[in-house]
Amino acid sequence: MSHEKTRADLIRQTLIEIEVLGAGQSVEVEDFETVDSFIDPVLETLAAMEIVTVSDPEAIELSVFIPVSKILGREVAPSFGVTGAELRDVVAVADMAEKQLKRMKSTRATSETVSVDHF
Repeated sequence: MSHEKTRADLIRQTLIEIEVLGAGQSVEVEDFETVDSFIDPVLETLAAMEIVTVSDPEAIELSVFIPVSKILGREVAPSFGVTGAELRDVVAVADMAEKQLKRMKSTRATSETVSVDHF
């Protein structure tokens, strides 16, 4: 079993998150391309904000996959006509996903060496 997801997996999950794609449906080429055009800028923004770094969109860690898809969903939703209460819901879910990623990052071991001053 793979411990990573691909860019195509991220696109599919994002479309599911914003309810453009249902279970078992295939992704339309135009929809794929629309979401794909957002991936690199969103991942760069998340890294710049020190929320999460996805160094290879073809190898996304499972632990961050769903939260990243929710955040990406927030960014692409207007391109798919998501408005009003539905958009507010997508934004709220993405905001919670950002908080989840921040918590995950803050609880990870730093692996830094600690120096001790002896008195």
